Amino acid sequence: MGADLGYVAFGPDGVPERRTLIKRDQCGDLSDYLRSDQEQPTSEQIVAVHVLTHEAIHMSGVRSEAETECLAMQRDAQMAELLGASPEAARLSVTYWREVYPRMPDAYRSEECTSGGALDAGRPDAP
Repeated sequence: MGADLGYVAFGPDGVPERRTLIKRDQCGDLSDYLRSDQEQPTSEQIVAVHVLTHEAIHMSGVRSEAETECLAMQRDAQMAELLGASPEAARLSVTYWREVYPRMPDAYRSEECTSGGALDAGRPDAP
């Protein structure tokens, strides 16, 4: 199955499929997050929320892993709120930015993923 925690297939025309695969452990962590008070998510739950956001970005048509990763981090707080977190608890994106992103493989990181960089979506809730 590979090391990826989720996957979106793209057709030969470059259009993403209308579904994604998120691995079992991350689905379980996401389920645990949804059943919790979401105030102090575990690192596994933070990653699971991010995987959901990341795959949603791919489903919008973005193929580049570095661009997808950056855009997803900027939307993780919004995803957490959509999943029921308070605005304060939704700041889990900051933890992801500080603790997980620096350890990601090179293909998932970009020097343009910074405030004012080419991948800055200008979101007020971005880490």
